[in-house]
Amino acid sequence: MGHTIKIRYYKKLKNLGEFHPDKDLIKVLKTEDMSHDQIWGTIMHEATHCFMIHMNMEHLYKDETFIDILGNIFLQFLKTTDIF
Repeated sequence: MGHTIKIRYYKKLKNLGEFHPDKDLIKVLKTEDMSHDQIWGTIMHEATHCFMIHMNMEHLYKDETFIDILGNIFLQFLKTTDIF
């Protein structure tokens, strides 16, 4: 069950973020004009894709509305903790 998910930041990327399940890799666009919340929102969005793949929930992995909602819930949770 243990998976190490790598997060890599890029100055140029086609999208704000990408998850590559074959590599357990999240790619995140990070530029100087992006806010902290925008970067973390992207990370949580892509992490949610990752969670769904590792839970064998491919039907949810492809559901962008579900991913957006749950990713935002995860982000709000992190923002209410002392670690964010």
